Amino acid sequence: MATSRISWIDIARGIGIILVLQGHALSAHVYRHFIYAFHMPLFFFISGLLFDYKKYSFLENLKKSARGILVPYVIFAGVSYLIWMFNNSFSASPEQIMLHLIGVFYGNSSSLFFNLVLWFLPCLFITKMLFALITTFIKKDKVLIVVLFIFSLLGYFAFIYLPDLNLPFGIESALTAVVFFGAGSILRTNYAKNIDFKINKRSIAILIASLVILIISTQINYEIYGRQIDIRLNNLGNYFLFYTGAVSGIILTVLIAKIINKNMILEKIGEYALPLFVFHPFVFAYLNPIMVGLFGVEFFRQWKDLLLAPFYTAVAIIVIFLGVYFYQQLIKKIKAKN
Repeated sequence: MATSRISWIDIARGIGIILVLQGHALSAHVYRHFIYAFHMPLFFFISGLLFDYKKYSFLENLKKSARGILVPYVIFAGVSYLIWMFNNSFSASPEQIMLHLIGVFYGNSSSLFFNLVLWFLPCLFITKMLFALITTFIKKDKVLIVVLFIFSLLGYFAFIYLPDLNLPFGIESALTAVVFFGAGSILRTNYAKNIDFKINKRSIAILIASLVILIISTQINYEIYGRQIDIRLNNLGNYFLFYTGAVSGIILTVLIAKIINKNMILEKIGEYALPLFVFHPFVFAYLNPIMVGLFGVEFFRQWKDLLLAPFYTAVAIIVIFLGVYFYQQLIKKIKAKN
């Protein structure tokens, strides 16, 4: 995480995490496929925007990423597993616990059943290290772009011919994720002025065009493929439609973030995107029986997408923000005593 925060990047991340929460609260048959078409490519792209590949050596990046990604991953996995154990009355046997522990170190979503969203962190680590390794040997932009294109083909090859591939740390997903991460990093490293642009009439026209392209390409891909895009599962649909939808969604989000420019709420949501990302499934899981108990199963089914999905998103943000606040206050008190 950058020490000097950039408002529009936090806003873009805030928009992205709201879309993640909203997408997870929705049923698969509504507009969720529009969100899934670009929300994870957006996060990998933003992560790339914060990565200057010329600043540190591969080993320095390895150390920084281990501290900044793998350590939080292990901590979040431990907390998530304790919550899962509590919800299941600590019924897992010692043998099962050992298998679950091995699954954490394997780091693929197929082994992270107690909190599937954790897949993003080990995959981000592999993605970042993969791009850092590439840029150790290749420095020229044009060559890097060609290499990223090759990785886009490799990722798509894995989707088509190895659909059941579940490699450690989601390597199969990282083949595709590195394309978006690398694009962000190349822009950050060599074209910083180009991403610090001012909004004008042309930007608005591009925003509208991006929205139209996103809707059309995603809907066609959904109709052809029959299900939503999901980088976690390496489900990409049609190659050209996938990248068209993902890139147009990223451009759309960046332009909206640039237009907003300053917004304390969205910036805070972006700043705390990681705890929101990790813990919102548990908030949703606790909300489901509460909503069914209060309003009945029929109401829950009828209004899940129209009313409850945005309500779940708002409640998760509030609850997790409160959790982060009390955690920070506790840490302050502990430090003050010492």
